[in-house]
Amino acid sequence: MLQPNVSFDFTIIFILIFVYLLTQYIWRDLECRAIMKKFLNKAKSAFDDHHDVGGGFPGQPGQQQQVPMQEGHSTIQPPTPADVTRYRYHHGANVGSVFILEQWLTGSMFPEKAQGSSELAAVEGWVKQEGVDQARQRFERHWLEYVSDGDLDWLRDHGKCTTIRLPIGYFTLGPPYCEGTAFKKVADVYQNAWSAVKQLVQRCHQRGIGVLIDLHGLPGGANPQDHSGTNSNKAELWTSRSNKDLATRCLLFIAQQARNMEGVAGLQIINEAEYDAKGMYEWYDHVLSEVSKVDATLPIYISDAWDLSKAESWSQGHNSLRAGQSNPVVVDTHLYWCFSDEDKRKSPQQITQEVGSKLSPLDGKDGSVIDHGAAQAVVGEYSCVLGEETWAKGGGASKDDLVRQFGNAESHRFQQRAGGSFFWTYRMDWMAGGEWGFKQMTDSHAIVPPQSLTLSAGDVQQRVQGAQSQQQQRKQDTVGAHVHYWDNSHPGQYEHWRFEQGWDVGFHDAMAFFGMRSQGGLNGGDKIGMMDLWCLKRLRESGQFGKFMWEFEQGLRQGDGLDNLTLTTGAKPTPNDGEVLVKINTVSLNYRDTEVVMGLYGHHASIGGNKDIVPCSDICGTVIASKSDHWKEGQRVMAIFNQTHLTGQIQAHNMTSGLGLPLPGVLCEYRAFPADGLVAVPDFMSDEQACNLPIASVTAWMAINGMRPLGQPAQGGETVLIQGTGGVAIAGLQIAHAAGLKTIVTSSSDEKLEKARKMEADFTINYKTTPGWESEVMRVTADKGADIIFENGGAQTLRKSFDCIAFGGLINCIGYLSGKEDVSEDKLHTNVLALRRNVTLKGILNGPKDRFEEMTRFYERHQIRPVVDRTFKFDEAKEALKYLYSSGHFGKVVVKVAE
Repeated sequence: MLQPNVSFDFTIIFILIFVYLLTQYIWRDLECRAIMKKFLNKAKSAFDDHHDVGGGFPGQPGQQQQVPMQEGHSTIQPPTPADVTRYRYHHGANVGSVFILEQWLTGSMFPEKAQGSSELAAVEGWVKQEGVDQARQRFERHWLEYVSDGDLDWLRDHGKCTTIRLPIGYFTLGPPYCEGTAFKKVADVYQNAWSAVKQLVQRCHQRGIGVLIDLHGLPGGANPQDHSGTNSNKAELWTSRSNKDLATRCLLFIAQQARNMEGVAGLQIINEAEYDAKGMYEWYDHVLSEVSKVDATLPIYISDAWDLSKAESWSQGHNSLRAGQSNPVVVDTHLYWCFSDEDKRKSPQQITQEVGSKLSPLDGKDGSVIDHGAAQAVVGEYSCVLGEETWAKGGGASKDDLVRQFGNAESHRFQQRAGGSFFWTYRMDWMAGGEWGFKQMTDSHAIVPPQSLTLSAGDVQQRVQGAQSQQQQRKQDTVGAHVHYWDNSHPGQYEHWRFEQGWDVGFHDAMAFFGMRSQGGLNGGDKIGMMDLWCLKRLRESGQFGKFMWEFEQGLRQGDGLDNLTLTTGAKPTPNDGEVLVKINTVSLNYRDTEVVMGLYGHHASIGGNKDIVPCSDICGTVIASKSDHWKEGQRVMAIFNQTHLTGQIQAHNMTSGLGLPLPGVLCEYRAFPADGLVAVPDFMSDEQACNLPIASVTAWMAINGMRPLGQPAQGGETVLIQGTGGVAIAGLQIAHAAGLKTIVTSSSDEKLEKARKMEADFTINYKTTPGWESEVMRVTADKGADIIFENGGAQTLRKSFDCIAFGGLINCIGYLSGKEDVSEDKLHTNVLALRRNVTLKGILNGPKDRFEEMTRFYERHQIRPVVDRTFKFDEAKEALKYLYSSGHFGKVVVKVAE
């Protein structure tokens, strides 16, 4: 990457000299130290502006000045088949016990008197029983025949596998790598083992299946388990320099060989490292340094050693723009719920719910390569196995149903949050595998592939052609929305051409990944699964640098923005015990939904990211099948937003039950809900009106009544300031008016304010023509201020809200339409501002079910009907989201699903 020119002009030299003098002679004085800190901050800002090389997303982009820059040469080329093999979402299985045996999987490969359960025990037993030559022939037959052509065809056609994880041992590389190890005496058995690995990789590649080569068994063992190749019960890799040197030689050999092997998705340098292994990260550093000299493009997979957060933080240092052309690093984590006593004490339903919170260490780490470096994870091993103690707590539910629910939850979460997942294992030689078997779990629909992989080649090509025909309009809409947002929310100078360039690259990349399989006559469409690493690759190739490089990355990620929304088909859900199947009649849209679809929603750490998610959360529907005594067919229902938040303060685990992220949403024809997650629709409301209650109305209700005891809502005597005329704002106006509260509404549109007055708003203020609207609020309240404020604006309005709140008042933080960062010239000292008028500042994250039901009773008493601005048809959902995003609505935007 071309680096910026550095010119040490007089200003910079002066700053450096002055800083030196200060540090030498003044630092001891406390008063001078404070002055010095202010000066250093200004000096640092000046230096950063002069020499910025694209290190991070600007904290307040609108306040930074655009600087001329010299761009490097772009080397971006269309994605190759190798790129797709390496960076797509990896849906697959471990093909275990082929090149590194485990007795419980392939017992037929162990002689009766084997002295252990490991590869070494098996090979020593056969050599002792029938000699080296016969043993070699036995193992070679196993390597070549255990995975048949029929198996590979099933993995491609039924399992919809894109990739398999192939465990091998250091001994698999042949006799030279067995010298000085426990395998020395049986080394000749492995003369042709590496050739067999290459043949299997080739057979997979011929079917469009990539292979992650996993050095599962390392010299001395990375952990004390038998799947490291021996029954030593020791992890001696970490305590032996010779073992680590041999392991490094093995990895360099594989990397060199892989350069000439088609279909290699990556190289895993270690499997299940011992927790907190001494010197592990230093060895990782050494291996990466050496492998990069052989092939710096090969993705390297490391074990997280049961600490995903630490491993991801380490990997980000390598996956950064400052690291140069080093190998992309993927962190492998393993997720099982069947071993610990803690998990055995849980019910299947509890564990299934818990799945939705896994991989949370990625939160805040991925999503911006320029900010943090790339953070990429795969789930290298998982299963549908739970302990017998856990199954016994299923409450009488069918085990088959519970297994399917658990597997579905895993499939969904991993596809949503990881770059791939590999079930352990494909099968066993003595049975289909039960909950350990990928084949059996796929056939029983417990493990499900990404929807795009189920499409026919013809469907894929048709969708690619459709997307290409709409490319220019999509680009115009997305780029326009980006420019409008930044130029209006954070006025300043930008380089929006970078966003446009990134969008072009992202769109063409997505089309190439999606269509490449069909070009080879294969069914299914791939999606970019390793998104953080792919962004890192494209940023390195772009030749760009500077403070506005973030625009290129954002354009690349958005690709086709709100047009990420695609219509797909799937099987009608079947309700399990305690669930209800609902036919969706209408769906109400929220601003949150636009961010989810565009991949921009990530401010709650317990939620995580979004990938292939069904969006939206607010519905009115009709029960068509019930396995609950509480609901009957024909009843109209609404869904609560966080499905497990039934009463009281919301908790982190409730956040994992949010519809439309992290759980699949409701923009579909049918959906199954837990019986507790539904509320009855008031009889007087239409479907179009009722669907607006779950988020907008409940949020407004909580803003006014959330601090009051349940059953004691507000009854006059207070003034409510409502910012804007969106869904929450108009619901708040209706509730406040019905409760006898005085209302003040702000907007930049006189037309919308006129509508608010027709809805009995007591006062209205145009904040565009009255920029000091906080003073106007004080005027109309006789200098008392508003008792309750709907703070929907965010960064540009919160200070003004503090300036017009009544003593002891409540500011409800609901939205951030004016931005998420303080303006640089007015950093909020929130504690001081809150103390000034004894203010309560409270975030509103919707509300629990009991407050929802309290609100519906209030709506019935006062016959409140939500305001619907516009209704779209189901196939117009994209247009509906774009209309909502444009902020032209007054009230709510609805999609009518059922005609």
